[in-house]
Amino acid sequence: LTIDTTGCEQGNPYMGGACSCTPGAGAASFRTLVHQQGGIVGAQIVLCYRLPSYTWSTFGGMYQEDDNVGGGVGCRVANPLTGGCFCPTDTRLQEFRVEVDVVHNGDATYIGSMIYACVRESPSVRSCSIPLTSLENCGSCGVTCSRANAFATCATKTCSIASCFANFGNCDGQDSTGCETPTNTNIDCGSCGAPCSRDHAIASCASGSCAISQCYPSSSYGNCDSIDSNGCETSLSTLDDCGACGEPCSRDHAVATCATGSCAISSCLSLYGNCDSIDSNGCEEHLISLEHCGGCSAPCSRDHADAICIASNGTCAISSCHPSYDNCDGIDANGCETSLNSVNNCGGCGNVCNLPHAVNMSCMNGTCHVLSCALGWMDCDGDHSNGCERDVTTMSDCGGCAKPCQTDHGTTICSSSGQCLIVTCEPAWRGCPGNCSCPLSICGDGLCDDDDGEDGIKETCSSCSKDCGRCGRCGDGVCQFSLNETCISCPQDCGVCPPAPTCLDPICSGHGSCIGGLCDCTGSWTGPACEAAPTPIIITTNSSSPSDIIIHPINNITSSSSSSSNFSISIFGIQELDVDNVPVRNFSLSNIIFRPSPVNLPCM
Repeated sequence: LTIDTTGCEQGNPYMGGACSCTPGAGAASFRTLVHQQGGIVGAQIVLCYRLPSYTWSTFGGMYQEDDNVGGGVGCRVANPLTGGCFCPTDTRLQEFRVEVDVVHNGDATYIGSMIYACVRESPSVRSCSIPLTSLENCGSCGVTCSRANAFATCATKTCSIASCFANFGNCDGQDSTGCETPTNTNIDCGSCGAPCSRDHAIASCASGSCAISQCYPSSSYGNCDSIDSNGCETSLSTLDDCGACGEPCSRDHAVATCATGSCAISSCLSLYGNCDSIDSNGCEEHLISLEHCGGCSAPCSRDHADAICIASNGTCAISSCHPSYDNCDGIDANGCETSLNSVNNCGGCGNVCNLPHAVNMSCMNGTCHVLSCALGWMDCDGDHSNGCERDVTTMSDCGGCAKPCQTDHGTTICSSSGQCLIVTCEPAWRGCPGNCSCPLSICGDGLCDDDDGEDGIKETCSSCSKDCGRCGRCGDGVCQFSLNETCISCPQDCGVCPPAPTCLDPICSGHGSCIGGLCDCTGSWTGPACEAAPTPIIITTNSSSPSDIIIHPINNITSSSSSSSNFSISIFGIQELDVDNVPVRNFSLSNIIFRPSPVNLPCM
């Protein structure tokens, strides 16, 4: 019958399936245990017998095979009569199967044991005449003598232990159980009750002698003296034995540590750093260079200066300022922050440009320069150090250096703004308002006086034939060829002009086309026959001698990289000219408003 943790698993067929023996029968039991996750489970196997007395020899013995031995089926409990998992030859097997449901590595499965009972069909007490001191006939015929894990003896007709097998011992003192205890375990090592252990190590008694199997933890302790009895006596987390016996731990320019069993930098020495993050070469970088000043990847530089990393403390500082710069605020961190080419710090910190009578100034190469002067003053000697030294509101310097204020046929005065003003003209030279260059209208004086003179007389060829050559006007009775007058353009003078005008030069000097009797000139060529060459550009930058004519020849640009010319114009006066470029009237600049053109117009 079988009884497990849940009750009667397999009953006695002679008792109607109940888990009990028949009345008067003896009982022998086996306990089978199976280890599984969470505990030990098993079953009790009970064998019922009716013999007058119970011994293994009269019964035949039992043995157990377990599914779990060595990862598969194997002998867990040997038959004491045969020493193995098999029955004597004169017995038959009676099987008992014990199974336990378990979950192993996530899979449901069955494991268990098979109990075999060795049954003698007709047990009897036999008589014999041989000596009863052999292992086969010990004390009586057919009674074998054996002891578990031992050499047995029957010298006294009683079975007993002669000696234990190697690595076994009779630790419970009971002869009948044989040498039941293995003596190659850490509990009983070499003899009963002799534990096997080693300091800081996993010990093993597999050979029946206690020895170090491995240091534990293997990275923290070692058997450096090679003496087994004192175990793994040496810590492998010291500077002398780091990770292995006799392995020193040190790092260049650093304090090393082996606290974890591996050599590593604990801290760098002063002014050294582990800038490459490689532990094995220590703190390799001396932190007094311009690339690593006081720390890794801490460059030392100063604006507009040569920097230095001070070797004594690894501090970045200014070594010297670059030319034209200085450390005017005294703060090292922002370098030589001040340009010495500014009007507030010209050539030195706090050296402010303050030139006499100068309105705008600049600092070039550490020297103050005049950009513009106050009204009524100019820099005439070219020496910037004395500023705008010349008063240009005097009669000798009026509006410019060495520009006298004077006029023919009149008296002048230099204003506070440097303008030369006419006070009065001689009586005979008051023909033009605002200047003394126009005489009064006198017929025969060689001038064609218009009616804007002071006398209000308008000369024409009819009113003054003496000056007719100077009066080129339509209706004056003269055909002005220089003005291209024709009967078409001036019908008033048609009586004296050719009725059918023709070009003076049929090919217009090669610089135009003859259209309707007139030359249509190309580019900037002028004249009745396009014979007058373009006048070159006249641009002056000397304000003391301004140009009175600026001509831009559109088709006479000589630059190969530009299609236009850029220039600036300073206007000092505006005059009205007659056809002969003779001034007839001056305009006051204060009454004229200049506005920029809304579009970029080409110069004509």
